[in-house]
Amino acid sequence: MPKQKQTKQPLPQDFIDAGFNVIDNNASENAMTAFLHTHYPQVIKDGEVNLVELQNALGVPIDEKVNGYGLNFIGRNVARAKYAQETRKVLKLDKERSKNADTTGNFIFRGDNLDCLKILKHYYRGRIKVIYIDPPYNTDKDEFVYPDKFDKEEAEVLGLANLSGSDMERLEFSFGNKKSHNGWLSFMYPRLRLARDLLAKDGVIFISIDDNEQANLKLLCDEIFGETNFINKVVWGRTRSGKTVTRQLLVNSEYLLVYAKTPDFTWNPVYKPLAETTVKMYSKNDNDGRGKYRLYPLQKTSSPGPETTYDYIDNNGKIWKCPDKGWRMVQAKIKALENDDRLYLDNDTLSEKAYWNERTSEGRLADTLWDDMPENSVGTSEVSDLFDDTVVFTNPKPVEYIKRSLLISRL
Repeated sequence: MPKQKQTKQPLPQDFIDAGFNVIDNNASENAMTAFLHTHYPQVIKDGEVNLVELQNALGVPIDEKVNGYGLNFIGRNVARAKYAQETRKVLKLDKERSKNADTTGNFIFRGDNLDCLKILKHYYRGRIKVIYIDPPYNTDKDEFVYPDKFDKEEAEVLGLANLSGSDMERLEFSFGNKKSHNGWLSFMYPRLRLARDLLAKDGVIFISIDDNEQANLKLLCDEIFGETNFINKVVWGRTRSGKTVTRQLLVNSEYLLVYAKTPDFTWNPVYKPLAETTVKMYSKNDNDGRGKYRLYPLQKTSSPGPETTYDYIDNNGKIWKCPDKGWRMVQAKIKALENDDRLYLDNDTLSEKAYWNERTSEGRLADTLWDDMPENSVGTSEVSDLFDDTVVFTNPKPVEYIKRSLLISRL
């Protein structure tokens, strides 16, 4: 059988030379997909296009007969309308209560936080580096009730005039019900959307929460900020000294959800500050110009090895018997420490001097377990001291808790 002549396949460069535009179908990223991820992260969920959210972003009518993966709650359309509604409130400076407002650049907004966020958006959209919020926790004790105005008249103002009487009853019941997940999510939705509008491309938001709404908040934030922009969840340990009991277990932790605005956000490569008890260990000082230091015993705590099993003879001829598990270093390194006056010798132990001024970091990389933070009762005391024992905020977070958030977010 005669051999068929093989036809040479044209290369992309051949088409280019012939004047054609070559489209690379193997491009790693679709421009439209990248745009939606950046500006409308709620549109793409679980690798699929959420048509309802796409229609909402385009401002076209929505038919919600078919629902896909995502968080659904009564009042979502109300929450969307609240986000889009323009505020009629104006900002007035209270000169009598403001202190050095012209020079410090610091302001306290007093009023409905939804209106405040909308006012801020006019001036600071896309410019805020870090946002920290401590929303209501929606517990039985707090008895969260949907605080925003919503009735038949408000529904018409929001463009929701097609709501039936039964629809209104269902919304009013959900919004006014004790510990309502629907009401809480409807409250949070527009505020988180506005917070995202305020964030810069390399911005980050921290949100404190407990177990009552943590799971719902995570899904809501995945939708608003994009699940690919979820940084992590921090566990804050020992928040109440175990005074709260839930299902026969002491509750001593809360959470901090962290989301970036876009992948442009990068963590500050800094380290978690040393605990106060560790700082106090740097208490010795030989007054030789090297400053304070702490001691690290040279006895090994793991299995002994041949190179670290020996009797050490110091420069004065004293013999230090080999510990049961040997030394942490080979003999030459211990001798180098002694010659550099970095070896601490007492009657029982050989130790290395570790100087405060020679630390290469503040401790270790910040992690997701903050069990070295002060308890939240400390925050209450700090605010009480600032305002002469006047209760201004309930359950405020400790200063150190907020400082660490700012530290790891580059501020």
